[in-house]
Amino acid sequence: MDKRDKGLLMIAFGKSLSPGAIARWCTQARQYHDAGFSLEQTCRKLGHRNTTAIQQFSTHLANQMAAGESLTDALRSWPGSMPPLVGPLLEAGESTGRIVEALEALADSMERQDKSQKETARRLAWPLMQLGLACGIMILLTVVMGLLPGAKNSGFDPLGFGLAGFSGGLKMLGVVAVLGLVLFGLIVFLWRARHSAYWLSVPLLGTARQLLARARFGEALGITVGAGLGPRKSLALAVRAADLAPWSDRLQEGQARLRGGRSWQRVLEDWPYLGADWLAILSVGEESGQIAEALVRQSKVDAEDGARNLARAVSVGAGAAWLTSAGFVIFLIFRIFGSYLSALGV
Repeated sequence: MDKRDKGLLMIAFGKSLSPGAIARWCTQARQYHDAGFSLEQTCRKLGHRNTTAIQQFSTHLANQMAAGESLTDALRSWPGSMPPLVGPLLEAGESTGRIVEALEALADSMERQDKSQKETARRLAWPLMQLGLACGIMILLTVVMGLLPGAKNSGFDPLGFGLAGFSGGLKMLGVVAVLGLVLFGLIVFLWRARHSAYWLSVPLLGTARQLLARARFGEALGITVGAGLGPRKSLALAVRAADLAPWSDRLQEGQARLRGGRSWQRVLEDWPYLGADWLAILSVGEESGQIAEALVRQSKVDAEDGARNLARAVSVGAGAAWLTSAGFVIFLIFRIFGSYLSALGV
């Protein structure tokens, strides 16, 4: 089991840090730091005034730094999961002595990500609720229709599933539960396969994944280069922040090119999913001496475009859920109406 899978398992134990929680943590940490508290003191205080996950996170960092560890090492030993941009940006801030700037940039990025996730959840909530209600109506009708006088002896089956009464309702509930588990398993499979080339080529979802990874990569690279980190270290942190396997596979090759004195545009020119438009912006930023500003600015554009593609993909899924629930209701209406006509001998 790799570190990503372990991070997913830790969610069940309350150690998953959401973007919104990280944004609030960064804002509070910056306030304490501005007031003159050390990083260890800041984390210790934040461990006493936040929700459970952030309390554990802050206390872990404080304990590790009290034992002589750096913030970077403390972050790497955190057993829970957190957004991939967090570690690289805070590590860059600690390495360059610009922790305040790193906290500000991270808070801004996490606020945007939190807003996008809430919008995604909002788009999905009502269609999924409708689908659940449609399944509930089918189960309820199966039970009620089976309890009608003479229904058992007459073989009355308006739904056409061969199910009636409490036993039929329980069987249908079991079918719905199995389908829900299958859907959950599919989601887990897609999450674990998110780095595959096939997944990245899926319309809307794949494009969103590419753009959001490019946004994290560009933001981390721009901030680390602007903070004065060495090119190879900056590239390594940016690749970690992007959390995209095809770029992780190219890291050593990219660092070797940097050792050869190549420009950033030449180093990254054949990396997949970056695109000619992004490379052109990188080249202009490099030539003008404003690579950090250009990449951070472009990262916000990529994040917005990625969020829009994700919203469209979610809308498609929500529409499918709505159509399925509407199809259930229409099916029930026609089946019950047909059974009523048959009972009347029409």
